[in-house]
Amino acid sequence: MKLTSVKQMFLVACLFLATTLETQAEVRRVDEAYFSSTVRGEIGADDTVDTVANQYIVKFKPGGEAVMPVKEALMRLPSINALLLTGETPIDTDAVEYIEPNYVLKADLTPNDPDFSKLWGLESIGLIPTWDTINGSEILIAVIDSGIDYNHPDLAANMWTNPGEIPGNGIDDDGNGYIDDVYGFDFANGDGDPADDYFHGTHCAGTIAAVGNNGTGMVGVNWTAKLMALKFLDKSGFGDTAHAISAIHYAVQKGAKILSNSWGGSGEKALKDAIRQAQEEKGVLFVAAAGNSTANTDMFPHYPSSYDLDNIISVAAIDRNNALGTFSNYGPISVDLAAPGVDIYSTVPVSLGSYVSQEGTSMATPHVTGVAALVWAANPTFTYQQVKDRILSSVDPVPSLSGKTATGGKLNAYRAVIGDSKPPDELRRPPVASCSASGSGMTVTFDGSKSRDTNEGGYLTRYLWTFANQADTTPATGDKMTTEFQTPGTYVVTLTVTDNDNLTGEAKCNVTVPWQEEENYLGSPPLRADFNAEEGASVVGEVGTPPAEKCESGISKCTWTVCKQTPTGCNPDGTLYGECKFSQVFNSEGTYKITPMLTCNDGKTITKSDREVRVLPSIGGGFAGGISVNGDSYKTYVAQQLTDTVDVVGEIKPILAHVNQLVDIVVYALYPQYPTSETDTWFMLDRAGGVLVWDGNPANVVAFKPQVPLTSPHLVTMYKGQFVLPGHLLVYFGYRLPDGTLVNSNNPIDITINQ
Repeated sequence: MKLTSVKQMFLVACLFLATTLETQAEVRRVDEAYFSSTVRGEIGADDTVDTVANQYIVKFKPGGEAVMPVKEALMRLPSINALLLTGETPIDTDAVEYIEPNYVLKADLTPNDPDFSKLWGLESIGLIPTWDTINGSEILIAVIDSGIDYNHPDLAANMWTNPGEIPGNGIDDDGNGYIDDVYGFDFANGDGDPADDYFHGTHCAGTIAAVGNNGTGMVGVNWTAKLMALKFLDKSGFGDTAHAISAIHYAVQKGAKILSNSWGGSGEKALKDAIRQAQEEKGVLFVAAAGNSTANTDMFPHYPSSYDLDNIISVAAIDRNNALGTFSNYGPISVDLAAPGVDIYSTVPVSLGSYVSQEGTSMATPHVTGVAALVWAANPTFTYQQVKDRILSSVDPVPSLSGKTATGGKLNAYRAVIGDSKPPDELRRPPVASCSASGSGMTVTFDGSKSRDTNEGGYLTRYLWTFANQADTTPATGDKMTTEFQTPGTYVVTLTVTDNDNLTGEAKCNVTVPWQEEENYLGSPPLRADFNAEEGASVVGEVGTPPAEKCESGISKCTWTVCKQTPTGCNPDGTLYGECKFSQVFNSEGTYKITPMLTCNDGKTITKSDREVRVLPSIGGGFAGGISVNGDSYKTYVAQQLTDTVDVVGEIKPILAHVNQLVDIVVYALYPQYPTSETDTWFMLDRAGGVLVWDGNPANVVAFKPQVPLTSPHLVTMYKGQFVLPGHLLVYFGYRLPDGTLVNSNNPIDITINQ
């Protein structure tokens, strides 16, 4: 058995990066063990998040209970077989499954003035007619938050009370380890009184289940649900992972079916384990706020809402106009749906005025929680998965949420409870138009066949093509259209599609004629290249007739060779292709030379010029790109000389909802300690390619390519030439949507420029 301290284990991985470890000492501390690569595995330390100083959650392997230092523990976390320990505590590393810091968590709230109409959110989600069928239930809901004012006149009748506890006798009557836990428990202060000394939990509780039809104040989504008060956020709205885990464990053991969680922050495994355990043991549904950082949580996770667990519903916020809240996080994978979260009127502790309006994903989450309780009450045999599926499958489609949430919609209480999944006519989504083009010379064919209707049972009834700057061309119909332009130039062609509900969608194609086929290919894998040996260009369709002066007797066969460029030359892959039309998908980054040779019927051979396929490396999140130095392959990291000639290129593969939107392409770069400055400096490129200093505010970044239709993929040629200053440059690129949302490459193209 090897003993160490938590803190010692935490530090060991850093030593691994610098030197080879000597034989481990018999005694190890928890903080050193945390940093041990053998214990921590793939989980990296993150210095950018808040943690509780010198506190670590240590989970022990099955059978490791015998060596758990229980006496030294700050807290036991029995639901995940873990302890909260200080960094100096010695532990047996062989018995440890993982260690992580005790992360700071906070309420997901954005305060605002209470000068708006009251309870608009309940009408927005179709709740009023739902109450004609069912308006309440005895479902037990745990509000894991800052506590609840359990004496509030609009909440008191719906407060859960512990049947095994006698109030105020100072005894743990039910033997669950908590004294006088009548309404729940205060984990933040370690006592049995979960009264709200912040306001946040009480506000959430009112939206869920303020008493209905009592002639007092407001009404909640669910008039009669039972509210369990579990306080782990302090009077400033902050808590930590260990206390959150304890609150989850308490709720599960006491029979709560739904946990409402309007808080979040950073996290690793421990909190996820506790939520998974709640699902596996008791089938608990976990409703969580998506967070208020205006971030895409697919790229920048917010926990617990971003955990990939079946029992979590992640909730964004919308306003009364169905627009995504300006503060709200979003994510087409990690966020499920949206609910009203702006100007939400609800209860607060009586000492703070009893009622107030607030905004945040914290306010959206309890709407979903309350509806989940109604769904369960109307369908008592449902599992948590069926409740979740019913809620997500019955949303109202909302255009502003397309590509922002997994469902693309907002909560609809009526259809969730009643089970009617077909949207009313006034809530049906418009169709999505799609336009692509191909051509030869002055003739261009436009294809709208990928346009679609997204409503259940919907279909397209009409295609209309119009030309913005060619007066002599009349509108055309059909999903495909071919036209011959009379004058060279650039033209904008608009496709408008109409569906069976007479709703319309629009897409634009920009084309330049004469049409030029690309001789070479540039893009990210998988990249398909099509070449025609006779024509010397990429083609679509059948092989063309060879020029008479090249193979007068006709072509007997075509042979292609492929080689990949390396620092020592171009290495053939040994494969010969014997068709005159070459087609291959390239899945590995690099530069490939494709050489065609024609054999004529009279035996003459003609070797034609090389074609080139340049495959960009991925930089994550739908972005690819790199820098080519002196014609070499594109790389995401290079060290080069100031005299080298470079080509910086990026490629965007946007999500489907963003394709064909008019966007601003943006390019910006960080120059750490720019030569004329002692601090890091941000630059951006304007539409002329000029370099401007940028303040780092996304709202102020100028457009490199303004108002262009976003294609998939979309190539961005950022810079060709020579750099003028030495240093270290981190280049980012992306696009800005019409609503101002900035979508960018999460990782940079990293360039070191030597003198």
